Amino acid sequence: MGSDLKRQLRLLIGQFDGDRDSYSYKVHHYVLPRLADILYERGFKLGRAENLAQRHVDVILRAVFEQGLPQETVRLVWSELGHWARWVRKGHLVLPLEACWQKYHAPINEVPCDLPRRA
Repeated sequence: MGSDLKRQLRLLIGQFDGDRDSYSYKVHHYVLPRLADILYERGFKLGRAENLAQRHVDVILRAVFEQGLPQETVRLVWSELGHWARWVRKGHLVLPLEACWQKYHAPINEVPCDLPRRA
């Protein structure tokens, strides 16, 4: 099941970012299959890339924060998730990261400067 989703994501990458030598193409091929792995590891058997829903977005972001990845990596994952959502015409699922940052209880030293600090 997970490999089928990865295949569908690769087809989306080829359809929307066809320049195989570009940096973004390589990033898409590295990050998007990992997002499929996260969903599969968390028990979500997403059969089609087009079935992306808010609960999947929430699970991915929560998993990224639990791994303690650097802020730049979180932003990269969020950007790739946004590409996936836009490619399947569900761009409304991925809000700006700053709007969701505190929802997932990021450590206080990783909250972006433009957000109010927790007391």
